[in-house]
This record gives sequence, C-alpha cells and structure tokens, in this order.
Amino acid sequence: MRTRGSIFAAVCALALVVAVPLALAATVQEEARAQYKAAVEPICRENSQANQHILAGVAAKVRKGKLKAAGRQFVRASAALQRTLRQLEAVPRPEADAPRLTEWLKRVGSEATLLRKIGKALEAGQKRKAESLVARLESGARLTNAMVISFSFHYCRFEPSKYT
Repeated sequence: MRTRGSIFAAVCALALVVAVPLALAATVQEEARAQYKAAVEPICRENSQANQHILAGVAAKVRKGKLKAAGRQFVRASAALQRTLRQLEAVPRPEADAPRLTEWLKRVGSEATLLRKIGKALEAGQKRKAESLVARLESGARLTNAMVISFSFHYCRFEPSKYT
C-alpha cells in the first residue's frame, strides 16, 4: 500500500514540476503577444482610418461607371497599405510567433498587391477583372485574418468588404 502511495506522490510531484514551467511559458507568450499587439494596433488603426478616407464612396463610383476614379482610389489604398507594411515589418516579433507573423506580413503584402491590381484593372475599364480580383482579395483577407486570430487584433484585421 505504501508503494502505491509513494508512486502516486512521485507522479503528482513530477506533474507539478512539468506543469509550472509550462504555465509560466504560456504566460510569457501571452505577454509577448500583448506587447506585439500594443505595438502594431496603432499602426494598423492609422491605416484603417486612412483607407476609410481613401476608399470612401468607391463602390458607388464603380456602380456609376466611374471606373478610373475608383481605380485611383484603390491604387492610393495600396500605397497606404505598403507604407503600413513597412512599419509593421520593423516591429520586433515574439520569438514563438515569428514564423506565423512573418507569413502574415507576407500575406499583407499580397493584399496590397491585389489592391493595386484592382485599381489598375478599374483604371483600364476592366470591371469584370476587378470583380474577380476583389473576390480573391476577400478570400485572402479571411485566410490572413485566421492566421493571427490568437492575437485578437481589431485594427490589424483586413475587412475589404467594408469598402467594396
């Protein structure tokens, strides 16, 4: 009977020795994510506000056939997102999340490229091509957002449906 009690106590002690460092590591990771979020959200907020201004009325312009004007808006939004991307890339990433955030930033760059392609298609009067690219943009945005869901971003979420 003592042997079972000794084994049980040893297993409990071992579980405690393993669980405490794991809990501390999770806390450190959450703090690193919170710090990263605090650093990037103001950058994203600025871009989000700029895009609200840049892309205001773009859908109405497309519906009315003012494709060149709408295209210029998309090209400007792309340039703003490229500037934001450069700022985001300069922010140090938490070590545990660095590969995921690197891929996220790569996808943000792809979103900026799609915005530019949409703008160029509209400027060229290619409405159908622009619509196809918008569908790709929206699909890509969902995947991009899913990659960083654990960060609970608010402004660093891409929501192209607000503008298109």
